[in-house]
Amino acid sequence: MEEHVIGADDQALQYLLTEAQRDSQAVMDQVAQETNQLLRGDESCLLLDESGFEKKSEHFVGVVRQWNGRLGKVDNCQVGVFAALRRGARATLIDYRSM
Repeated sequence: MEEHVIGADDQALQYLLTEAQRDSQAVMDQVAQETNQLLRGDESCLLLDESGFEKKSEHFVGVVRQWNGRLGKVDNCQVGVFAALRRGARATLIDYRSM
């Protein structure tokens, strides 16, 4: 990240990533609003995707035996639902929920 942010302070970025308190939903709301401004139009579309993540241990939050489409079977996994806005070759994640 430091390589792409002009004038970045590596200690400040480290603090942001490891210590800073932030409201992740507020960040995603802002990303969704800005993305809508950039990508909205007649050719844009909202993409929704449910994805399962295989977990061999039940010690992760949200891990239960459930259908995992990526594996094509019922197994221990976490499931997330993702929303992305797309227009042409541009797309970005605008929201997510873990289940």
